[in-house]
Amino acid sequence: MPAKLVIGLQWGDEGKGKVVDNLVHDWADVCVRYQGGPNAGHTIYDADGNKHVTHSLPSGVLKKNCINIIAKGCVVNPISLYDEMKQYPEAHLQISDQCPLILPHHIIWDRFKYQGKIGTTAKGIGPAYSEYIARDNKTLFDLCYNFDEVREYIMTKLLKMSAFEAGEHFDGIFDEYLNTDKFYLCSIKPESMQPKAFMPRKIEEFLNNEYFVKLKAVANVLKRMLINSDQKIQELYHEQKNIILEGAQGWGLDVWGRSYPNVTSSSPNIGGVLTTTGLNHKQIDEVIGIVKIYKSKVGEGLHSTESHMTDHVYDIDEIRQNLGEFGATTGRPRRLGWLNLDEIKAACQVNGIDRIVITRLDSMPKIINNQHTFYVLHDQGYLQYQNWLDPKTFNTGAEFLQQEEIQFFLKEFKELTGVQNVSVSYGPGRYELQW
Repeated sequence: MPAKLVIGLQWGDEGKGKVVDNLVHDWADVCVRYQGGPNAGHTIYDADGNKHVTHSLPSGVLKKNCINIIAKGCVVNPISLYDEMKQYPEAHLQISDQCPLILPHHIIWDRFKYQGKIGTTAKGIGPAYSEYIARDNKTLFDLCYNFDEVREYIMTKLLKMSAFEAGEHFDGIFDEYLNTDKFYLCSIKPESMQPKAFMPRKIEEFLNNEYFVKLKAVANVLKRMLINSDQKIQELYHEQKNIILEGAQGWGLDVWGRSYPNVTSSSPNIGGVLTTTGLNHKQIDEVIGIVKIYKSKVGEGLHSTESHMTDHVYDIDEIRQNLGEFGATTGRPRRLGWLNLDEIKAACQVNGIDRIVITRLDSMPKIINNQHTFYVLHDQGYLQYQNWLDPKTFNTGAEFLQQEEIQFFLKEFKELTGVQNVSVSYGPGRYELQW
């Protein structure tokens, strides 16, 4: 069984990184990240219990002999990727030369148009994908082998943006990106000058003196890592290497999902992996879905069980703090709600899930406190699990799974989702997971 796929079955933040890290250290030779960008945050722990959060890098970076591949479905900010790579100098990293680039105008446009509207991370992901789909973006191949062309592309995009986008809010975002007073973009100017009079010169100064210098140096480093990822993954598959495929976000945020427009800009589901890795559906031997025992979400949009949880717990802000439910990339507070089995069942059907891993089940006492009841949405109504675990007598570790309440819940979970292979994570550590 040389290829396993890990998919988040909710709205992201399910704990995929921990599961992937476990599979990498126990089984995999290769870890492939197949979509998304640095808006993701996969939390993993090393053997000493130290916390790591990867953004663009695959979750296999802590295993020295693991081949980590960023496939062509990922959008890449070259400079932030390079900065992240420096944290893992021993990681064996290879990157698709087809990855679309995230460039300054993508980040500025994301911040200006989408961050406030739908709650994006403002990392430039959506605009980068948009330009790629419109056949107007550049790739890592272009950056490394046609640098002057990319340079001209960036200059043109930023100058056009500065010329056509007027307004104090936009100028403030531009000013923040340039990040220094000397690129003030005419916030200080002679009264006789037009509002945009100095802007082109200041942008060129920033690009030529700072950005392009660093971008060229990064391109020279990344050039040595570029591959045809489709071809490479097929080669590794036929060499019988054990391959783990990981996406970012979750099924509920798929760009073609029912939550549109409050979605990500790519496909975290099984369709996304087929279009971005070069593998076909017969080469994926097991599809593993990750489900958190409760539901969390950042950003705008419908959250089906949020209001019901708020009505049945004593202090949602305190619970969020106790659970550490803040975005791994931005630190934004996550919106919490009960588990929605209707969504999970639909996600399992669409993605052909063979196994489910439930995460954070051991954290449920922190939510229900002394009320001893938690809720699960099923068939548009709420199931109640009463006489639940008492936080004061709660067993941790592997013993947790033997408790009667847990066994009863897992039995019902299998029946209601139709997936009989269910594993449970009972802590943040790499091996706190029972397959």
